[in-house]
Amino acid sequence: MLDRLLYYECKTSLPALLQVEDRTSMAVSLESRVPLLDHRIIELAFRMPARVKLHQGQMKYILKRAMRGIVPDKVLDRTDKLGFPVPLNQWSQNQLKGYILDIFDQGRLKGSGLLLDNVLEKYLSGKQPFNRTLWGLLNLELWLRLYLEREGFTRFKDPVINPSRLTTGSAT
Repeated sequence: MLDRLLYYECKTSLPALLQVEDRTSMAVSLESRVPLLDHRIIELAFRMPARVKLHQGQMKYILKRAMRGIVPDKVLDRTDKLGFPVPLNQWSQNQLKGYILDIFDQGRLKGSGLLLDNVLEKYLSGKQPFNRTLWGLLNLELWLRLYLEREGFTRFKDPVINPSRLTTGSAT
């Protein structure tokens, strides 16, 4: 089961993660390498039994065991790793709050019929923390402005984005 889950992750999530890593490193002119994705290491990992990949709840067991004495224990035994989280909730309550409110106030999602009326209000009122849902809605709003309005679409007719059902003309 573990091998099937790992294979699934390699085929679905990994390409997207690598694309993000590639774009973000290139954005700041940083040359980046992902050494543990060498095909020989991946092939070796898939040949290993599950018990050495996940041992008594410890992930990367065999890797950590192989690196013990080479990599400091302080690094190998960390439990606080989070990747690169972005403090969206903090930003939305401080530096970006006005920007986000302006985007939605002047936007197409509000009153468009694409969302239930209370969805945006719940997030914008501060009752719900800024999370991936609001991040997605913010990106959808900006995408609508950039792509649909550029093509002359200014009003939504139905609650589903279906280009054949979008109408042109002034917003209502």
